[in-house]
Amino acid sequence: MTQASKQSQQSTSQPQTQSRIPELCKQLKLLLTKDLSALESLKAALNAESVALKQRESDKITSLAKTKAVLVKEIEDRARSKVKLITASGAPISAGKVNEGIDTLGDAQLSELWTEALEKLSECKDLNQVNGLVIERSRIRNQKIIDIVRGSHKKPKLYGSKGGEQSYATSSRIAKA
Repeated sequence: MTQASKQSQQSTSQPQTQSRIPELCKQLKLLLTKDLSALESLKAALNAESVALKQRESDKITSLAKTKAVLVKEIEDRARSKVKLITASGAPISAGKVNEGIDTLGDAQLSELWTEALEKLSECKDLNQVNGLVIERSRIRNQKIIDIVRGSHKKPKLYGSKGGEQSYATSSRIAKA
């Protein structure tokens, strides 16, 4: 292909892409609006999970975990769709720099929706992290209780005469059934 034909092909494809940008922006706005709704639902589920964790309602925690998984999958699927749309617009996009691609489309409302979605996503990540820490601490506490009941709780370790760690005492049962 000659240089002139390449330039001709690029110049004819640019107007086609430019004319499609309003429609692509409309589709992106629709996807972001759905994301915002899903993120609100996810935030509500995370708040409900926090309450359920405090009240130790295991059935509710399990149900909320399923709800969260469905919502996250929906958000991830739409994220792939948004990347395809942004790429189709010809906007430059790279990992972690989607904002730049959104901004090059020149739609203020789209940029606002994108920023709002990022803020809500950040809130959800923070809530999920807190809930994850609560779950991890509960798991550790429960494991310690189980170890104590089994008589296999960890004994403190001290350094022996040769410099190596040694258990202070062997395991012992506290009761026999």
